[in-house]
Amino acid sequence: MRTVKRLAALAAMLIALIGTGTTVANAAPADWACNSGDLCVYNGADGTGGRCAWSNADNNWLVAPVTCSWAGSRATYSINNSGTSSAYTGVMMYLSPDYQNPFFCMPQQQSIELPRGVLFRSHKWVTTSCHGVV
Repeated sequence: MRTVKRLAALAAMLIALIGTGTTVANAAPADWACNSGDLCVYNGADGTGGRCAWSNADNNWLVAPVTCSWAGSRATYSINNSGTSSAYTGVMMYLSPDYQNPFFCMPQQQSIELPRGVLFRSHKWVTTSCHGVV
């Protein structure tokens, strides 16, 4: 029950952040290292700390082909979606492996801060409308 309340509070916070545009940028700052077309997550604020990057979907961040070594024990505090494909609108972020427990959709060409951090475990590119928290 405590986890559900915590997730609800974090979801409300993300809705407020995305809705106001105060923490979502249209283009990531130059110091956020992320190749064009990739989704990058960081375990520090402002695109700092450990970074994991993907150019494709990943159903489990803790196993190959791309392994995010710190994702099992450290939260994601910032995200940069440098996606460029016109075939997709954004990346759906999931709290569990195998695309379970959708949390929010990260629009292309945007970055976001997660002040309390979130433990994500999978993500995939989506073609549906990308409006933030699910």
